Amino acid sequence: DKPYAFYDWIDAARSELLARGETPLPLKVEPSGAEIAKPIKDGNFEVTPASMPDPDGRVQRAAPGLMEWRHVTVSHTQRERRSIRVHMQWQPAANSSVEWNNEAEPLTLWLEATPGWKVQPAFIQVPGPPMAHDREVRSLEFECQASEDAAALEIRGVALFSICESSGGPCLYRRLDWVLSHADLFPQQAPPLLP
Repeated sequence: DKPYAFYDWIDAARSELLARGETPLPLKVEPSGAEIAKPIKDGNFEVTPASMPDPDGRVQRAAPGLMEWRHVTVSHTQRERRSIRVHMQWQPAANSSVEWNNEAEPLTLWLEATPGWKVQPAFIQVPGPPMAHDREVRSLEFECQASEDAAALEIRGVALFSICESSGGPCLYRRLDWVLSHADLFPQQAPPLLP
């Protein structure tokens, strides 16, 4: 329901500065998601197919309690669009000494929705900061849109991430399978985002 992509001019401005031999200033936070998305004219969006990054399940599953994740669901302002935007935050568990390993693959999520629903993007990578290790929150968002005859929404996801058990400890590549049920996505009151 927005008339134009709000911050798509940033890439054009950077290109123009580089063409003139100037160096663009870095942004503290890069625009993403709805900030750079183009408006949807007919109420439908295209889905980019994504392959499951670990189809054979070879990546070892993460032990419980290593990672925390939360979400907030925002419904579209026009009910007839039958869409929601899901904002997620991931971070090492507060009661653990686990750190992100930024020298390896970034946090990667693959998403699949109930038949009758589209998810975009279905494959997300969230790069970390330039330091080797950190415990910072990784934020991402995706949109879900229902067809007229869609069943209750359930999103199944796979998160792949590289972590170190502690500062200077061994680093591991792990997988976490997760589910957002219809009740999770449409609660009476959404849980707060991580601080």
